[in-house]
Amino acid sequence: MKNTILLSLLSLFLIGALQAQNLNFGVKAGAQLINTTHVNDGKNALLYHAGGFVEMPLLDRLHLQAELLFSAEGINDSESDEYKQRNMSLQLPVIAKYQVWNRLSVHAGAQIGMLMSAKMKYNDGDIKESYDNKDDFKNMNFGLVAGAEYLITPNIGVGARVNWGLSKVFADWDKSRQRTYQIFASYRFGSSDF
Repeated sequence: MKNTILLSLLSLFLIGALQAQNLNFGVKAGAQLINTTHVNDGKNALLYHAGGFVEMPLLDRLHLQAELLFSAEGINDSESDEYKQRNMSLQLPVIAKYQVWNRLSVHAGAQIGMLMSAKMKYNDGDIKESYDNKDDFKNMNFGLVAGAEYLITPNIGVGARVNWGLSKVFADWDKSRQRTYQIFASYRFGSSDF
């Protein structure tokens, strides 16, 4: 039911956005450092995110941007590299972007995510195993995002963002939250209005 609602909202947004004028479409990808709180034997995982976005001008210096991102997330074992948790999520951030100077913009907004897969991986050099443990995690998550982007050219940008997870990560552990630090590069099909 939650998946149907999420996909319906996304479809309505995209239909409305396609009817609007002066839209910029683009792609983005980058690295992300995942920090999951209240995991005793876990450490940060350096992974990736990639996807597309649509940007719509609202005012002279204010834009609305919606993204659809595939996000690789996880936890590494702090004792050794033998155990790794790897999750794949579909993230939908909706952000307001404000141009503060020339080609520099800051942004903030909210993000909803849907867990697509979760696997625990074990590799000690001799034995390699993995098993699905999606039931151990919440299927949906919600968070806040903030960051900045600089347009090197009217089409190419670089940026950084922090995502603060407000929802619990594990299905049966209330204190677990996820914070993500991202760096990214973006490409716009058509130049930005900024």
